[in-house]
Amino acid sequence: MSARTLRAIKLLLGPKFHVDTNKALTAILFLRNGNGNGITRRNSLDSTSKWHYTTEVLPKDNVNAAVTAVPLPIFNSPTKQITTTGASPSLDGTSVDTVSSPAKEVDLAIVEMNKELLRLTKWGNLGEIYNHCQDMKNRGIKPNTKTYNLLLQVYHREGLFNECIQLLHEMINHGIPPDLETFDYVLLSTSFELTGIYREYVWSLLEKHDLRPSSLTYEHYLESFLIVEELEHAIDVLDELLEKKIFPTARTFWQVTKLAIALNEVDLAFDTLLKFEKQYPHVLPTIYMETLRCASIHFHLEGILHCWKKIVDDAKMVPDQGICLNIINSAARFGNPDLAKRVIKLLVANRVKIEEQHFAALLASYVVAGDLKRAFNVLELARASGAEPDYVTALPITDLIKTDVEKIDDAYYTLEELHSKGRKVDVSALNAIIRACRFVIYNKETGLREADIHRAVETYNQAEKLDITPNVQTFEMLIECCLSIKHRLLGQQFMEEMRSQGISPTPKIYANMIQLVCTDTDYEDAFALLEEMKSRDILPPRTAYEAIVRKCALHRDPRANIALEEMQTVGYATSTTLINFVRTGIIPNTNVLNYMRKETAAFEGRNRKPNMSADPELDMLQAALDNLDGDNSNFNIPNLNQQDNYNSNN
Repeated sequence: MSARTLRAIKLLLGPKFHVDTNKALTAILFLRNGNGNGITRRNSLDSTSKWHYTTEVLPKDNVNAAVTAVPLPIFNSPTKQITTTGASPSLDGTSVDTVSSPAKEVDLAIVEMNKELLRLTKWGNLGEIYNHCQDMKNRGIKPNTKTYNLLLQVYHREGLFNECIQLLHEMINHGIPPDLETFDYVLLSTSFELTGIYREYVWSLLEKHDLRPSSLTYEHYLESFLIVEELEHAIDVLDELLEKKIFPTARTFWQVTKLAIALNEVDLAFDTLLKFEKQYPHVLPTIYMETLRCASIHFHLEGILHCWKKIVDDAKMVPDQGICLNIINSAARFGNPDLAKRVIKLLVANRVKIEEQHFAALLASYVVAGDLKRAFNVLELARASGAEPDYVTALPITDLIKTDVEKIDDAYYTLEELHSKGRKVDVSALNAIIRACRFVIYNKETGLREADIHRAVETYNQAEKLDITPNVQTFEMLIECCLSIKHRLLGQQFMEEMRSQGISPTPKIYANMIQLVCTDTDYEDAFALLEEMKSRDILPPRTAYEAIVRKCALHRDPRANIALEEMQTVGYATSTTLINFVRTGIIPNTNVLNYMRKETAAFEGRNRKPNMSADPELDMLQAALDNLDGDNSNFNIPNLNQQDNYNSNN
């Protein structure tokens, strides 16, 4: 007996003659690759290239070891064993049996070929795998289910779903039974096919083979739904799994949740996350973070509160500043100042600078919650923290009280109460009340809201009592109130008082004052204000130019053309309505004017001449303007000369 055979027997028997499965398989392959006297198998291929399986036991001259009950893990059924029959001399003089299988003999050649194929699937390429399969054909080695599964693994990885379907057909036609792993790979490959026809076809084949799908199989089945973004269908399948008591994989839950987030379906994403928690108590914090991001963007308060607890309270993680700002805005919408404060405290703890937008959202949350006193305190806190709150910051307060005189008075009394308790009242709080006075009175005739100038002035006069120094926005609000009721004299008084306090007017104040001056018959001060702006290198707003042009055109003042030309020179677009108004001094009726305003807006957006032929009345007006000789009494155009109720602001 050769040393090679003795070494193989020792490997088989092991210490104390205990049979080791892996060593036994290694020894058999060792003999197979030895001097040619080991176990071999013969296969043949017919003319149609179909696999035919035949076996033949060859003499084993050097086998003197007993191999009994060696399970081979390469087979699907663990009950298949190699047993020994026949008689041959052994080492101790007893007889041993020849190798055979009572059920089905094991083809060791395919085991070896599958091992090599497994190596190629990990480290090789398609060319090497193809050559290996050709070698199997040439040697007459019949593939088994494992062989096909390895090939399917490569094909699905390369996105070759047609080849996967063909391999599945080949298996079925040649009597090689596919298993769940086979259908897993084929289903996964069909995700590259967007129609879903192949997916449903493969699923029908799986059902015909009486295979019970596993959680992994359903995961692969859902993969194509997720790729083509069939969210509703994917959720239906997920619910069906839960009803059948089949627990989906964690990846399935996460992929469905991720797709819902990508499609901005925050309700579906949050519902799927809750189902996820019931099946898997330990959900990754990153999943909560992405859900929190989606919930904060879409103001989903329930999702925000749930994910915030999981991320911040439990996982001790800190969301980024974008998520935090969105959460504060959500808290403002739903009137949840506690949530807003928690977020701001977290940002402060992480050395993030709190800016005006954070305080504005916190203030809005108090306003929605009905706590006006704490909303005013937020303005003081913002100023003390280095932020610069203005009337925009306090806009939620203005919106709350601007339609009710009693609410305006209550807001002012709240300021007095805070001041009496030693709290500092911010000037933006006073400005918010003055701005609310601008819209408090509803004019039934015009359908517009006008200013309660008396209440606005009285509030301004109490600034010294509240230890408040008015700023430029205070006078901006006051002059806007004066413009609302066309009180020119009071507006000029505020301008003088502002200048006496060393406050420079803003472009908005200049524009409002010019419009206010143009409401009077004497409008010479409008030109003085325009020149004052230009002397300070301030570009006059468009509204200032339009007010002067319309006023001059109405009074047939030739300076209308100068103002219009200057307006065009600085780059402002001029509408057809304004140009024709300067040419004729005729004020179109309200319907035509509104239509022309829409056309002007479209003209400015498209930068081309508006279509004036869409309305018969406009056609009549255009014809009248083209043929006008100074007397329009002969033209049958209604409402052209009705200028009594003309508002110069239009």
